[in-house]
Amino acid sequence: MPLSASAVWQSIMTYESPGVVRQGHGRPRQQRKTNNDTPWLIRIAAVAVLWPALGHAAPVFNPAFLAGDSGAVADLTPIEQGAVIPPGRYRVMVYVNQHYLAPYDLTFAPLSTLRRDEPRYLPLLLGVGDMDVCLPASVVAQFGLREDVWPAAEMSSMACVSLKQYVPEAGGSFEAGHQRLDITLPQASLAHRPRGYVSPQEWDDGINAAMVSYSFNGAHQRGDYRYDDYFLTLQNRINVGALRFHDDMTWRHGRSGSQWTHIKTFMEMPLPAWESDLVVGESFSPADVFDGLGFKGVQLASDDSALPDSRRGYAPTVRGIARSNARVTVRQNGYVVYESSVAPGPFEITDLYPASSSGDLTVSVQENDGETHSFIIPYSAVPILQRQGRIKYAVTAGRLRGNTDQSSPSFGQASLIYGLPHGMTVFGGAQYADRYRALALGWGQNMGEFGAFSVSGTQAHSELVDGSEHSGQSWSFLYSKSLNELGTTFQLLGYRYSSKGFYTLDQTANRHMSGGVVLDDEQRRERDPAWVADALDYYNLHHSRRSRIQLSVSQRIPGAGTLFISGSEEAYWHMERKNRLWQMGYSDSVGSLNYSLAFSDSRSAWSARDNQLYTVSLSYPIGRLGGRPGDSSPWLSWTTTRDDDGRMNHSAILSGTALADNNLGYSVRQSYANQGNGYNGGVSLDYHGALAESQLGYSYDRDSRQISYVLRGSAVAHRDGLTLGRQLGDANILVKAPGAQHVKIEDNSGLTTDSRGYAIVPYASLYRRNRVALDINTLHNNVELTDAVTHVVPTRGALVRAEFDVRTGMRSLITLRQPGGQPVPFGATVTLVPRRSDPRTVSEGIVDDHSQAYMAGLPLRGRLWVRWGDAEDQQCHIDYLLPESVLEDPLTYITSECAP
Repeated sequence: MPLSASAVWQSIMTYESPGVVRQGHGRPRQQRKTNNDTPWLIRIAAVAVLWPALGHAAPVFNPAFLAGDSGAVADLTPIEQGAVIPPGRYRVMVYVNQHYLAPYDLTFAPLSTLRRDEPRYLPLLLGVGDMDVCLPASVVAQFGLREDVWPAAEMSSMACVSLKQYVPEAGGSFEAGHQRLDITLPQASLAHRPRGYVSPQEWDDGINAAMVSYSFNGAHQRGDYRYDDYFLTLQNRINVGALRFHDDMTWRHGRSGSQWTHIKTFMEMPLPAWESDLVVGESFSPADVFDGLGFKGVQLASDDSALPDSRRGYAPTVRGIARSNARVTVRQNGYVVYESSVAPGPFEITDLYPASSSGDLTVSVQENDGETHSFIIPYSAVPILQRQGRIKYAVTAGRLRGNTDQSSPSFGQASLIYGLPHGMTVFGGAQYADRYRALALGWGQNMGEFGAFSVSGTQAHSELVDGSEHSGQSWSFLYSKSLNELGTTFQLLGYRYSSKGFYTLDQTANRHMSGGVVLDDEQRRERDPAWVADALDYYNLHHSRRSRIQLSVSQRIPGAGTLFISGSEEAYWHMERKNRLWQMGYSDSVGSLNYSLAFSDSRSAWSARDNQLYTVSLSYPIGRLGGRPGDSSPWLSWTTTRDDDGRMNHSAILSGTALADNNLGYSVRQSYANQGNGYNGGVSLDYHGALAESQLGYSYDRDSRQISYVLRGSAVAHRDGLTLGRQLGDANILVKAPGAQHVKIEDNSGLTTDSRGYAIVPYASLYRRNRVALDINTLHNNVELTDAVTHVVPTRGALVRAEFDVRTGMRSLITLRQPGGQPVPFGATVTLVPRRSDPRTVSEGIVDDHSQAYMAGLPLRGRLWVRWGDAEDQQCHIDYLLPESVLEDPLTYITSECAP
C-alpha cells in the first residue's frame, strides 16, 4: 500500500541516527557515530522528490523529540495546527495599518468552533493556523471603513463580523508575546479621517461624582508690619452623566475680618456631536470678535477641543501631483509636521497641523524610484483664521456680570467665523443691550510669502451713565509674518483706532463717568513726599480710547543669540498721557552658561511717573547631587536689577529638585539692595505628593520676617468611596485598581495609588486618548495586573474611570505529580478553579519539562485543575492550603500529587 505524503513526511521527521539509542523516559545515550552525514542527505533528497505532494499536507510534530515516551507529553494538537495561544478571551492591543486604535477584549478559538454558517460566528482568519478571532461589529466600526464598504448602522447588532466578506484584501497578524493584533486594510476601503481623529464612540462622559478642588494659603508676617492672612479657594463640582454643575467661591481672613465671596455658578453640558459647549449660569463670553464679557445667562459656543489637532486653527491646504506611489513630507522650521503616502496623480492635504503659527512649509514628494522634488508654501496665521469649511460660532444671552462699580444690563451677543477657500476667513457679530448696539464685520487672509493679516470694523451706538448718546467706529488691523532666511519673526503687529464716540458694552455699564482703584500707600507717602499714586484699575469715560499699537518681534542672530522687542501703547481722546509698556532684551549662552539682558519701560496714563527697569541674569548648572545619571542638576542663578531711581538689587538663587521622582522642588535666595535696604532672602520647598501639593516658605528683609504656606488638592466622592488627590483640571481621571496599593502611575511625578488602590490623575486632555499606566516595578509581591496600560477619552469636564484588573495572590512555582507519583507531562495546562466569592479570580500555567508550572494570583487556599488530554486519566486536581506567612514572600513553592 503506497504511503501518503503526510506519512512519508512523518517518517522523515522522525528518522533517528543509528548513533542514538532511546532508553525509556530518560535522555538519549550517545554512542559511536557512523556515517552521520548520510541521513541528512537522504532527508534532503526525499523532501525534494516529495515537495509537490508535501505542499498539500500539513507537517506532524513528533512528541518523541521532547521525550522518549510520547505519553510524557501533553496533547499538543493546538500547537501542531498553528495556534499561537490557547483558546480563550484576551485583552489585546489593536492596530489598524500600524496606527494604534485601542485595547479590546477579543475571543480566540479554533476555527472549527467558529462556524461560518452561524450568524454569531463570522470571524476573520489571521493566518495563524486554525486559530481565529471574533471581531464584534462595535470594534470593526472603529476601523474607519467607508460607509459604502461597511454599513455600520446595519451591522451594529452582529456579535462577530467576517471582515473579509466586506474587504476581501483585509489581513492581519497576531503577536502573542506583545498581545498585539495588527489589522491591515487597503486605503481605498477607508474613509478619510483627519490626523488625531478619535471616534466619538470612544468619548467618555465619565462617572457620576461630587468633587471639591481647593487651594489654601496663609502668611504670617512679623516686624514693622504685623499681620496674619488666610485665603481659601473652593471649586465645587457635581457631575451627573453629561451635566457638570460648578460653584466657585473664596474665603479671606485678615486684619479686616473674614469674608466669603461667591465667584460663579453655572451648569455646563458638552455637545460633542455639534462640536459645541452649552453653559447656563455665570461664565464668560469668547473674545474672538468682541471683547470677552462676564455674563449670567445662557451660552452656546463652538468648542475647538472637540476637533482633532489637525483641524484646529488655520493651516493652508497643500496640493501637489505625484507620478507614482509617493511619500509626502511637510517640514516647518526644519521639523517634520506631516508625513503620509499618496497614490499617483493629484493629491490634497487638508489635515495639516503646523508646529507654530508662522514659518514657511517645505513640501517634499519622494517617488517610488527615489527621486524627490520639493516646493515651498509660504505660511503665516493670525488668531482669527480658520480652515476652509470650518464654522465657529457663539450665541450668548443674559445679564452683564461686571464689578461692583458696574450695572447689570440685559444683553444678547452672537458671533460667526467662517473659513473660505484660498486662505480667506470672514467673521462678524452683533451686540444688543438696553443702551447699546454694535455690529462688527471682518476679514482675515493668508497672503503666502507676504504673511497673514486680519482687518475688522465695529460700529457702535451707546448711551453713557450721564445720559449722553454717542456713535462711533473702531477699526483694528493684525499682521503676522516670519522671515526665516533672516531669522526674524513678527509674531504679532497690531493697530486699533477708535473715533471719539466709540465705547464698548463694558464701558456703558459703568455706574459713574470716572472711578476705579489707585494705589495710595500713606506710609510710603510719608517717607517720600515726591511719591505719586499709581493707577491700578482707573477709568474716565471722558477720555475714551483713541488708538492702540502692539508689536512683538524676535531676531535670531546667527551664532550670537536672540534679540527681542515687544510692547504696546494706548492713547486716549482729550488726553496727552498714554498707557505704555515696552520691553527689549537679548539672550545667549556660552557653553552651559546662559545669560540675558533686558530693559522695560512702563507708564500709566493715570499716573505721573515712569517705571524703568534694567535686568542682567546669569544661570549655570552646578552638577548633579548624588551623581546618579538622570538626576536633575541644581541651577545657580544671579540676577541684578536697577530702576530709574538708582535702586539696585542683587540676588543669588540656588534651585533644583530632589527625591526619586523629582517631586520635591527647592529654592534658596539671598539678595542685597542698596539705598539702605540691606539684605533680604528666603528659602522655599514645593512638594508634589499623591494626595495633595504643598509649599512652605520663609523670607526676611530689613524690617520683617514672614512664613508662608500653601496646600492644594482635591477630594472626589464616587460610588466606590472618597479619593483624595491633587488639584483638579477641566477633565480628570479616576484610577481604579483595588488591591494595588501605593503603585506609581507612569508619567506623573510623585503620583501613586492610595491605600485602597485609587488615585486622581488631573488635567487630562479633552477628546484625546489619554494613556494611563501603572508601574509594574512598584507592585507588591502578591499583586498581578492583567494589563498595566489603558486609554480613556474624556469629554469636557468629565471624570473618567481608568479601571485595572488586579489579581491579588501568591506567585508560586508548583511541582506536580500524577496519581502514582509519575511526573505530569510537559505542556499540561494548570488552571485555578474560580471561587464563588470572586469568579473573576483566574490564573493559568503550563507545565515545563521538569513537571513544574509557574502561576500568579493564587489565593491562600484553592483548587488547581491539571489537564494534558481529553481522557479521564489525563486530568487531575490538587487542593492546597498556604499559611498567611507566605504573603510577604516573593515566590512560594508547592509540591503536590494530583488526585483523580
